Amino acid sequence: NAVMVFVVVSGLLSRRAPRPSSIAAHLPPFAAAAIFAVHPVNSESVSWIAAQPDLSYTLLTLVCFYLYMSSGAGPAKGFLRALKYRALPAALFFVALLYKETAVALPVMIVVYEALTIRDTGLLSFERIRRYLPFAASAGAYGVARYLALRGEVTPSITLHDYLTGPQFILNSVVQ
Repeated sequence: NAVMVFVVVSGLLSRRAPRPSSIAAHLPPFAAAAIFAVHPVNSESVSWIAAQPDLSYTLLTLVCFYLYMSSGAGPAKGFLRALKYRALPAALFFVALLYKETAVALPVMIVVYEALTIRDTGLLSFERIRRYLPFAASAGAYGVARYLALRGEVTPSITLHDYLTGPQFILNSVVQ
């Protein structure tokens, strides 16, 4: 994941201002990756086995974001290019959602990235919407799969709400 942070930050910084190929050009991405790697908030994901999905969805999300950044602003011409820069990120996004639903932040990252970097067309132009559609389809497919997998399991058939008084109901809804 730290390597992918290095790659993504390198891609972001190279879009801002092209720099000569030197060690100084790699220091900011290296610093970002090093901070990401040694930051204490990440220790739980590494030391606790139940947090393994965090590592997986983070890697998949960073790969998706990098592929999206690398695709450029133009349309995906050619079958292999469309597969690599449109279908593959959407499929990886779907798998990331299967690991952890927090991956739903990826489309938000993409919209913010485009709002900050794309100046020629609007965020809701026809081409932009075509680029967002694979992610929307992946999120929709995940929503359908989640609904079908958890149908009847999310809401129990017997509810305790009928037996609680008004204040007890409010207290239980806040606590849980």
